[in-house]
Amino acid sequence: GSIGAIDRLEKIKFDNCDTSTTDRPFFRIEYEPSLERIGGLGITGLGSLYIKNTRSLSNIDGVSSLTSIENLTIRVTGLSSLSALSNLDSVDNLEIYGNDQLTDLDDLLNLTSIRSLWLKFNGRLSNLDGLINVTEVRGDLKIESNDSLNNLDGLQSLERIGGLLRVIDNISL
Repeated sequence: GSIGAIDRLEKIKFDNCDTSTTDRPFFRIEYEPSLERIGGLGITGLGSLYIKNTRSLSNIDGVSSLTSIENLTIRVTGLSSLSALSNLDSVDNLEIYGNDQLTDLDDLLNLTSIRSLWLKFNGRLSNLDGLINVTEVRGDLKIESNDSLNNLDGLQSLERIGGLLRVIDNISL
């Protein structure tokens, strides 16, 4: 489902999501400047979750039961932590882009394989230690313009990249 043009929206709660079908649910939340919290999703798998341009969003605890997702985009939010994603062990495409408050990826420790990963314009992201258990990126791995990123040590378990490796404009490396 989509939510759009609700100017005073401050939180979202999803109840009774039907995940019994073969198609996994898809949620897109974008351009909600007042949204502070996502609560009550209560499902373990999603097809896609796009959270974009929600600068006031500081809490996504409603997705804490997720263990697998095909596409996850967290773009331009107020999140300082990804703690709600600590149960996530499977993600195909992961994009974390423009999250000025995010300092680390420590809550992604359960991930071991990702199809594609794009980390860009996360100004306070200082390390990738939360990716220490990732052994394979089956597609592209792009790490771009993360000004505070000072090492790539979290990628030391990586054995294979199936596509493009792009590490550019991370001025603290």
